[in-house]
Amino acid sequence: MGLQEIDLEKQKKEQEIIQQLFLCIDESKSLVFNAGAGSGKTYALVECLKYVIQSYGKQLKEHNQRIMCITYTNVAANNIKEKIGNSNLVLVSTIHERLWQLINTFQPELLTLHKEKIEEIIKKDQQELTDETNKNAKVYKVYRDLPAEDRKKFEDTVWDHKEEFYQGYMMNSTEFREHYSPFVKQYEDIMKNVDYFRKIVGKVYEMKRFEICLENIQQGKLKRVEYNAMYNRDRLDRMRISHDTLLEYGQKIILSHSILQQIISDQFPFIFIDEYQDTSKKVVDIMAILDEHAKKIRHKFFVGYYGDHAQNIYDDGVGSRLLEKHSGLEHINKEFNRRSYKEIIDAANKIRLDELQQSSIYEDCIGGSVEYCRNDSLETVLQKCKSEWENTPKNKIHCFMLKNEEVADNIGISTLYQVFRKAKAYKGARYDQLNTELLSNDREKLGEAASFLYRILKFYEDIKWEETSVEDILYGGINKLNISELKVIKRQLQEIEGDTLGDFLTNICDCYQKGEKNVRTIIQTVLDLEKIAYDYAFGFFMQTLELKDAQEEEKDEDESLNRIRELMAISMEELKKWFYYIKRKEENEVIYHTFHGTKGLEFKNVVIVLEDGFGAKKEDKVLLKSFLEDYLTLETQQQVIKHEKARNLLYVAVTRAIENLKVIYLGNSERAEKTLDYIFNQKEK
Repeated sequence: MGLQEIDLEKQKKEQEIIQQLFLCIDESKSLVFNAGAGSGKTYALVECLKYVIQSYGKQLKEHNQRIMCITYTNVAANNIKEKIGNSNLVLVSTIHERLWQLINTFQPELLTLHKEKIEEIIKKDQQELTDETNKNAKVYKVYRDLPAEDRKKFEDTVWDHKEEFYQGYMMNSTEFREHYSPFVKQYEDIMKNVDYFRKIVGKVYEMKRFEICLENIQQGKLKRVEYNAMYNRDRLDRMRISHDTLLEYGQKIILSHSILQQIISDQFPFIFIDEYQDTSKKVVDIMAILDEHAKKIRHKFFVGYYGDHAQNIYDDGVGSRLLEKHSGLEHINKEFNRRSYKEIIDAANKIRLDELQQSSIYEDCIGGSVEYCRNDSLETVLQKCKSEWENTPKNKIHCFMLKNEEVADNIGISTLYQVFRKAKAYKGARYDQLNTELLSNDREKLGEAASFLYRILKFYEDIKWEETSVEDILYGGINKLNISELKVIKRQLQEIEGDTLGDFLTNICDCYQKGEKNVRTIIQTVLDLEKIAYDYAFGFFMQTLELKDAQEEEKDEDESLNRIRELMAISMEELKKWFYYIKRKEENEVIYHTFHGTKGLEFKNVVIVLEDGFGAKKEDKVLLKSFLEDYLTLETQQQVIKHEKARNLLYVAVTRAIENLKVIYLGNSERAEKTLDYIFNQKEK
């Protein structure tokens, strides 16, 4: 068994690198610590946190100051908390949690930003409805053709019959006309195209909700903006913002308030950012302005970015553009690897193609296996893996695939995946978002429809699992109940059954109608709909999955309805497989992952399936293929940057492996195969 005997000389150099980090902390020199995959980046971060606690803890307590540590996920936050032990000096959290803690008391400023955002959306909606030159002009023509005085009457009429409108979401065009015409007799011409009509009314409803919200703000009835990490979408009319809007508001408030900048830098003289490459550019903007402000007033202040630009695989992360946003940072690199055998490291170094080339910190690092399995099928390779590798419940075979569809098939959620894949929301360029919004293990990245589905399934698991405490099911919404009252609530919720999503939703809504006040509060929290009724849930899926492209023709309407009906008919058993996949609780012999879903993980046994490309856009379809084909002739860093997205994704995938790695290529390029031979089979260029 290898990876046990540490090279003492390398260990000494590693400690010298840690000392460099400590020196920057002492001298208040903000830094970027680039550490390749498996190099012990988290270890270095934790050592720095411990150093600050030990060296400055007494001083921090005297001045009522804290250390801020921002992580990318709650899992990472919990990991760091465990490693540093019980210390009330360090606040470890995701950026959203910490940012909300910093700005939530600035309610007048938040209220102003909120009003401006709502006014901007109303203005945009009005332009879309009335502008003859916008891309959706055809959809809204019948609204524009109304005399100006009739538009307001039309808006009031459809608003008064909102209930009947949502009931009609489950109907086709003919049925909907028959159902809804009696309520809008004078506007029957607008209903010639029901799909267009629904989009017009959707815009009207949005504007109306926002107008009512603005009126309530102006009258002082609504005074607070709230953020709840449970939800992935804005409900601006309900004064609730999502993750992205929180970053937007936070950036604007902090950048425009020098007093707040001083408060933050005084309260948190040490800020550590984990996985900096995946951090939003808005967050880096905030850190840069805090650093600049502290220098201007000559206050000691330190920001440390810990991560690796070559592991940036998300479009919204700052990645290699960190220095464009935050200049003047000290650079410290770490090249020693503590995760993988030499054979894995050598292959990863060939992919990385920059100055950060790793070597193992262990003397006994030889003994891993790396192989490019040319011309072998996945089935053949998996059989070889099962016979050659030691496979245990703790060390299963983990198979990475570029195609979402293949991952979905292998984990048993093909029906769910196909509903989402064919939905209008993921047509064209939007298809690229499907991997993140349906198959991401980071719940914050799930799309609106998938996040809604996740909440339903979490609720299902919570009420069905006997060990779940009633407090957990309450989702923080109810207080001051005695044990017997809590038991009554849980018993009522546990009576909700359903073999399919539609059945379960129907029974949730029935329980809501019959349940006592606290049960209704819990269900309202979970579903978060305008009204707790099955047709509203159906309508929500229609809105988020099928009404995204306003230029779709009515002829596709039946397909849209059928897709949502198909979604509602999916068994809870299949949906639970998706839920456990998101939560990383799969129990199969071979565990399948998308490439993006492997970020931050490590496995003893890995199989990587490569294809020519990924994504819907033309340039993405050939991205991986062109990187592999150009690889042997790449000479400058500029040429490498051209292929950065493909390079980073392949690097992240390969560096998840600890001991055993097999690579399959399903494309048809001889040049690409030659590159794969060179990287993984150690062949000559």
